[in-house]
Amino acid sequence: MESLYEEYRQRAEQNFITLNLTEAVDIYTEAIGLWPNDVDLYWQRGHLQYFLGNYTQALDDFTKITEYLPTCVDGYQCRIMVNHTLKNYSGMLSDHNEIIKLKPRKVESWRSRGETKFEAGDFIGALADFDAALKLNPGDMRTHQLRIDTKRSVLYPNISYIATAS
Repeated sequence: MESLYEEYRQRAEQNFITLNLTEAVDIYTEAIGLWPNDVDLYWQRGHLQYFLGNYTQALDDFTKITEYLPTCVDGYQCRIMVNHTLKNYSGMLSDHNEIIKLKPRKVESWRSRGETKFEAGDFIGALADFDAALKLNPGDMRTHQLRIDTKRSVLYPNISYIATAS
């Protein structure tokens, strides 16, 4: 059974390398039919679906990861990536909240949610998250800059200061 699994993985990876992404998705789909609890297969297929612009299918695959491994931050981060592309801020914030529950002492958790709130136009919420991040690491210069840019956006709403790149 292990060799069959490896055969599927190698075929899918070869199709990825040669940019036959749709074929690679089909191979991962077949493999998921045989090994439906294998999170890595959903991970691989989800990324391919994302690259192909099949965002709903990518979200479905990344959701499977969060269902099977609810403490796996990577599944939530992948959903955030897809929802960012779709400008689905409520979906992004929901996943940021899950990450903060899992990693409340991680500066990036708070800073990233703050960036999403900023992008969604919730400047007060963004400032609160940046403040929470700075309580964890007062020397985090990136968060300091995001906080300054957010305050400027509140004071001068017609000028763009921040570039949110995750």
